Amino acid sequence: MMKKENIFKPHLIIFSIFCLLLASCGYFSDEPVSDGEIYENGQMTTSCNLDTDELELILEQDVSYQIKCLEAHFRDFIKFVRVENRDYVTEHELGTFIKRFFHDQSAHIIKSLKFLFELNMLLLNDNQDQISSGNIGPLFKLMIQANRSAIIISKTLRDINADNYWDSRVILEKSFNSLANEILEIVTQRDTRDLKINIRDFLTDLKERFQDMTISEQMIDNGLFLKKLFLGGDKETLNTAEVRQLLVKAPKLIMLGIDFFYVEEKSFEDTEDLYGYYGHLIDKLEQIFHPLDDNTFLFNSKHILDLVDEMTVDEIDKVRYEKLLNSFKTDILGGKKTQFTYANLLGSSNMIKGILHSYRFYRYYHKMVEGLSDMDLGDRLKLNENLGKKLTRTLRSLEPVMINNTNIPEEMQALKFFLTAKEVFDDTIKVDEEFIRAMFSSKVLTLGGSKEKLTRDEFSLLHSKIQNLGIVGFNLLHVPFEQFEQKEALFKFYRENLGRLINIFEDLPKHKRVFTTDELLTIADWSMKKKDPVATDEVIVEEKEEGQEAEKEPIDVRKFKLTIENVKARILGGSKTHWTKSEFDLALSYAKAILDKAYFFEVTYRGQGEAMNDPEVITSLPFLDMREYDSFTSKEIRFHHDNFVYQSKYFRYFRDEEGFSYYNEDIRRNAGGFTENAIVRFALDLFLRAYGKKVGGVWGLELDDLKVILKDFKPVLEEIDLWTLNFENYVQNVLLLSDLFQSVSNGTLRLELDEGTEFANLVFQTLIMSDQFVAELKKIHDTGEDKRDGNDCSYDNPKELKFSVLKCHRPYFFDVFFNRLGYRKNYPKYAQFVDKASKQELQSFVANVEGFARDFGDDTSYPMQSRDYGLLIGAMINIEATFIRFDKNNDNLLDNTELDAAFEVYRPAIIKVAKLSESKEKYAKSIFIYMVKNMKIPSTLQLLNFHYAPWANHDVLAKRVNIGALLYYLVNQ
Repeated sequence: MMKKENIFKPHLIIFSIFCLLLASCGYFSDEPVSDGEIYENGQMTTSCNLDTDELELILEQDVSYQIKCLEAHFRDFIKFVRVENRDYVTEHELGTFIKRFFHDQSAHIIKSLKFLFELNMLLLNDNQDQISSGNIGPLFKLMIQANRSAIIISKTLRDINADNYWDSRVILEKSFNSLANEILEIVTQRDTRDLKINIRDFLTDLKERFQDMTISEQMIDNGLFLKKLFLGGDKETLNTAEVRQLLVKAPKLIMLGIDFFYVEEKSFEDTEDLYGYYGHLIDKLEQIFHPLDDNTFLFNSKHILDLVDEMTVDEIDKVRYEKLLNSFKTDILGGKKTQFTYANLLGSSNMIKGILHSYRFYRYYHKMVEGLSDMDLGDRLKLNENLGKKLTRTLRSLEPVMINNTNIPEEMQALKFFLTAKEVFDDTIKVDEEFIRAMFSSKVLTLGGSKEKLTRDEFSLLHSKIQNLGIVGFNLLHVPFEQFEQKEALFKFYRENLGRLINIFEDLPKHKRVFTTDELLTIADWSMKKKDPVATDEVIVEEKEEGQEAEKEPIDVRKFKLTIENVKARILGGSKTHWTKSEFDLALSYAKAILDKAYFFEVTYRGQGEAMNDPEVITSLPFLDMREYDSFTSKEIRFHHDNFVYQSKYFRYFRDEEGFSYYNEDIRRNAGGFTENAIVRFALDLFLRAYGKKVGGVWGLELDDLKVILKDFKPVLEEIDLWTLNFENYVQNVLLLSDLFQSVSNGTLRLELDEGTEFANLVFQTLIMSDQFVAELKKIHDTGEDKRDGNDCSYDNPKELKFSVLKCHRPYFFDVFFNRLGYRKNYPKYAQFVDKASKQELQSFVANVEGFARDFGDDTSYPMQSRDYGLLIGAMINIEATFIRFDKNNDNLLDNTELDAAFEVYRPAIIKVAKLSESKEKYAKSIFIYMVKNMKIPSTLQLLNFHYAPWANHDVLAKRVNIGALLYYLVNQ
């Protein structure tokens, strides 16, 4: 900040000048003058007594009487003292008189004489070393006017503060204008001659004469350009005409100094208006500039930094700031590295105004965001509309500043400058370099051109696009999807925003690189964490009311870099680390297709009405004609309708609002689950084509393909606690569960589209169930219930829950699952089985499924961890799906006829597990029935006996325990 005591030194010096003028007359006491022989008449005619103490208060009170008294003594001096010419007095004559008769004060008085005579010369057109008798009246009249204005100005400056600033400003402006006008009126009455002084010499002499002046010779040298800037002409000299021009501009300059120094945020109702006012002040400052040729040299980097250094309280790091200033000159303004011309100055001031206007909107935006927690969806969308209008007004204010201004360079190396600024200010403003680079990549996508450069034409193009960018940005950051009561409205909202975004992007060459994966992750991280774009370590959060659930810590998307890079290369093609325009467009087209499908399914589900409540399989649906289809082509409508009917026909499990599906012989559909399956099916189809193989016209993942995709998704699986320490077993489990134990499984030993979709549905709900299940087990231990039952459900710590396998969860498993967590309503047939089964049978069932589902089977040396419950519950749901699929008579058992149908699915797996040659494939069904019936794998003798012996009993009534055992042996052989 500038030194307050130095800010107004120029006009305080002006007042001091008038005081010194008083001193220069030689009468600072009312004692009679000795040595009368120097007077021609022997005595003076003036009768007033001069009070020097009162005269020194010229800035604080009315001393016009003393000024008039001083004038009278001055006239007597000219009249009665022996001088060469009565029409004027010279500096030498006045100095000789003072030295002879005012010994105590002579040195101080004489110091002021040169300044006094030069001021008289410039203002009143006297010769340089003379004060004419005709100028005495005007000179002292100036002093009286200065005295009157000084009283008001001094008092106002002492009392000014943020509360009375605007009223005080009116008084100051009026006083300075009045003083300048009165001085100007006096001096313009004098004859105009081409008189001038050397500014450097003038200020140097002034510094020597007045010891309290803090101005240095270096400051004088560095500041001389200001004379050329405001008055024109030679920067070294000041002539009479320029002085009169200065009198016109001085009040404006002084008021600008006061404005910049005193105005504060609390001077305004809205704090962002302060920055608008600063822009207004810069406009006023530009109006005071003297019109110069654009190429006129004004200053170099060192000049301005030295000047700023002397005018600030704390020393500045010149090395850092010179680097920044030179970068700004070279990379933004262009031209010679350190030299600033008049055009450069105008361009800089316009850029500063642009920054101020932008920062003003930024502050307004922050203020609005602070109140978001109290806003519902309608209020947020209305706020977005208001922000859009505000942004439009901001852009209009930028038009004359940044677009229609020839002083703004045609091309700027903006990225290079921002990176330099980041380096210079890295210790104060923590801006991620990747964030800067990512934003400039966004610039290429939206405005074209080069990532490193920003042209004036591109800035003009931004003007036409930024409102839509602002709307989309606000919607993505501050309109939570949870606030949409209807998914139909949600998908419409995102479709519209994606459409806006696509229309904003430029039509670039297909192979032009627009992003790196790192840059996209940076933008995603910023948007998910709602980081402040100015200081990225500050996170914008909406305050929560007391009792309101706090938001979870946003996921660090950078963890998934490996997954994103690998998936990008496979699905979109090209490099893992770079994105071309065509690849980015392809990704957007997939996003649009997902939103189109989701919106279509939502509105169609509603339009189909009661038909979707049919508990049976739906084989056909009427073709609808809805206004919501207006945004689709007829071809798109037909395509989506056929997909809708297909899903109605072949899918039976749909997650509800709580995240769970309904497993029973009757089907319960819901709009959200129906749409979710459609989205998953679309996305999975992309992955099957990218990772899988096409067999018989059908895409699918075989075991090796599944290994690749699971490894690619390792960071994601680790994040949701689904990664494994036994990878081979894990991959095989995923394939078997999806290909054998679902309502759409076909037993080809390949994970295909419909199987993958249903399996994803299962995974989503088990993620929720496992968390709830573990939390309930924790309650059992925390309340001591397990100890009362003779068990021990102790765990290591809340973050890494590890429960004893046999002593804890098995006795409580079904009670927790069906009763404490209330899943009975989602699995009614499963609950019936549990209610009728013996405790031993249930314990055996859980153990068998553990052996199949867990990383380490039923090895009790490895305690159950949180993720194991998800695998265990998922496997049990797979078994339930198998029962519902094949239990055609709904007796909760699988008889031989039903198992015959099941065998057609399990046959390839049995052949593979038993390693049956083609000639021995005939034993596959016997192996299957034996394993289901006896819950173990037959030996060769047992198999032959079971297959050939007429007395062998093949009758089976399989329970879930039997299917659990089948699962166990399929995996562990």
